[in-house]
Amino acid sequence: MTRNRCLTAACLTASLLLSSCATTRPEEGGTGQTGSYGPLVFNRTDSGDFYIAQNAHFAPTQFRDGAIEIHLHNAPFQIGYNGEQLNICLAETHFPEIRPSPSGSTASCLSGPMTGARPPHSAALLVYSGTKWSDGNTELSDNTSLPAKPLKGYRAAYQVNSLLFIETPESNLSHFKGTLYGYLVVYRQHERRNQDIMPIRMIFE
Repeated sequence: MTRNRCLTAACLTASLLLSSCATTRPEEGGTGQTGSYGPLVFNRTDSGDFYIAQNAHFAPTQFRDGAIEIHLHNAPFQIGYNGEQLNICLAETHFPEIRPSPSGSTASCLSGPMTGARPPHSAALLVYSGTKWSDGNTELSDNTSLPAKPLKGYRAAYQVNSLLFIETPESNLSHFKGTLYGYLVVYRQHERRNQDIMPIRMIFE
């Protein structure tokens, strides 16, 4: 998979303008960027690509430095979206979405075959090391995750009650403070497309 890079001054200006429009207030919504990823519309009342809510309110969210930053307390939250499913790959270190396997072929951390095993209807997000080519993702769908009532205008929502750290199983959501880095894709069809993917940073405070 290749990534088209935005090299012109006009594209850079457009990205900066979109960055300044992102908001933490749900009634105004947020937008992604116009470069190689996105744009995805997030935390928008009545309609959008996805949202993250905590304590019945949208989590404070903004677009900064090419990624969506999501500020959360280290407590349960919900993720909702419009589409067929949503996948998130997360790690404690910044890592590329695309990396080569030992055979030399390239794969996305969002690829279905590398999704880590979880019990059916799990309320957990997987957190990988970010250092291995095989690091995968959490798939949020009716087959895998714990359903929650979506906000008006969204097709589905799922409850997140825990973080499962693959490399450090003693870590957990209730005690974790810091930043998780990764990527999010909203599947509108069976194929992943650049415009359906955004880098994210989940900041637990």
